[in-house]
Amino acid sequence: MAESKKKKEPVKQGGKANFPRAEKVIVFIVAYVIAVSLWLLVNLGRDYTLNVRIPIEIAQLADDVSLADEPPAYTTVSIFGEGWKLLNIYNNPPAVLVDASDGVSNLAEIVQENIGSQQDVVIQKVQPGLLNLNIEERVSKMVPVIPRVSVDFRSQFDFVGSPRLIPDSVRITGAASRVQNITEWRTRTIELSDVKDNLFVDMELERGPDIIHLNTNRVVFQADVSEYTEGEIRVFIRAEGLPENREVRFNPSVISIKYDVPLEEYAPAQEIVPYKAFVPYADLAADTTGFISPIIAPTTDELNLKLRSYQPRRVSYYEVIRD
Repeated sequence: MAESKKKKEPVKQGGKANFPRAEKVIVFIVAYVIAVSLWLLVNLGRDYTLNVRIPIEIAQLADDVSLADEPPAYTTVSIFGEGWKLLNIYNNPPAVLVDASDGVSNLAEIVQENIGSQQDVVIQKVQPGLLNLNIEERVSKMVPVIPRVSVDFRSQFDFVGSPRLIPDSVRITGAASRVQNITEWRTRTIELSDVKDNLFVDMELERGPDIIHLNTNRVVFQADVSEYTEGEIRVFIRAEGLPENREVRFNPSVISIKYDVPLEEYAPAQEIVPYKAFVPYADLAADTTGFISPIIAPTTDELNLKLRSYQPRRVSYYEVIRD
């Protein structure tokens, strides 16, 4: 015959039941929850005073006006009432909606109507009690976007041409006194390292005050990047703008110019004289030292040249007057 199962009973030691540890923990938790609930029931039924930060929301303004100063985000309200009601307001503070059409709003009255009456509590103090809103004509204008990009290139690499922004300007809208002083808008700073490929980077515009509105908050930074190599040429120094009876001779008369050029443009650069060295006669006429620094300028805008150095930096000269 199968043995019948016997129900486990608490082991008695010294006349007392010895319950398992898990059952003891459950009994403790239940007792604790009951105790806390009773404490809350008794204490939250009493009256208290509580300071609460109530968010302020501005009703939508007319299309032709805008706020000139940012309103405070909160008003601090001292509330007296039953603990349960205060706890509900503290955990979920209702926003105060302010009509900005009059310019001045009585926050104490608004808080009393929206919170005091509806929540059945006593509003003791509102700080600030009055909200003075500065409202002006709403205007718009376009301003250029200034990218803040820090680029660290791989050795021998650099930009080809100038980087581009799309779009390169942003429309700002707000109060006339705020908008008129803004001449540019910057992006957030980004850092790029070991750059060797063309760039196509999405950039976020810097955040401004909430009372200034932008028609976009992002731009794209584009740039062509290439590996560069070094080129070198020697050119004669020329004087430009000379009177008909004047001649200027330089010593030395030849200057050595080093420049960088993209690899793909190196061959075309060797087929021409990509730089010239000259001195305007007006500079010679104003000089009293007998030494002058020539100007180095590219002879074409079809190549992406970068001047590296030239020698000598200064040359002596003398004038020859012909009859």
